[in-house]
Amino acid sequence: MDDETRREEIVYESAIRSLRYGFYIAAAFFAVGVAWSIAKRQELATSVLPFQQIPGELLDGNPAAVIDLSILTLMLTPVATVLIIAANFYRLNERRYATFSVLVLVMLAVSIAISLFR
Repeated sequence: MDDETRREEIVYESAIRSLRYGFYIAAAFFAVGVAWSIAKRQELATSVLPFQQIPGELLDGNPAAVIDLSILTLMLTPVATVLIIAANFYRLNERRYATFSVLVLVMLAVSIAISLFR
């Protein structure tokens, strides 16, 4: 295996790991939220809470907030993955690809901001 292939594998493996663990964390939050809802005999919510209300609802013991946290985790996983990819490209002195990754990250951030403030 040549050096260039190994360098690419570093980026691929870190991206795969980030996506995998993001999914595992989101699935765990979802399972806990559903189990908690069943234990409390509470119906599952038909809409999501605003992001600002999730911490307070978690502290109040609302299982729907845990399910909403799983949705938030699924939304933030690609952002974290792109950040990890950009950091790996930067560390490997691939400045062009690091810059492109940061531009993708900016587009993701703008998309999230637009969806939050509309």
